[in-house]
Amino acid sequence: MQIAPSGYYARKSRPVSSRSVMDAQIDERLQVLHADNLGVYGVRKLWKAYNRAWPQEPVARCTVERRMRALGLAGVPNSRTTRTTRSDPARATPGDRLERDFTAPVPDRRWVADIT
Repeated sequence: MQIAPSGYYARKSRPVSSRSVMDAQIDERLQVLHADNLGVYGVRKLWKAYNRAWPQEPVARCTVERRMRALGLAGVPNSRTTRTTRSDPARATPGDRLERDFTAPVPDRRWVADIT
């Protein structure tokens, strides 16, 4: 990849962007809030908690989402599904007697049922 020397030195001498400075400040605050709430808050609740804690410097929800993704922070997901079957891997499962061939040479030769 070819880069012009002027572009390289311009990038090297350029000051840190204001977005990077704000992101660093937001990152510190988000990590503290996330830890204070035992790591269970997701984007929505952490965004509201952030804006309650620092009302003079509100941030957008998408900013909190972007920074949480960059920091690897996540809330605890809702468990809306109920697990009703817990299979025992030590128990033997019935074999496939038809070997996935469901065609019958004559009627009433192969019967298949599914209890699920």
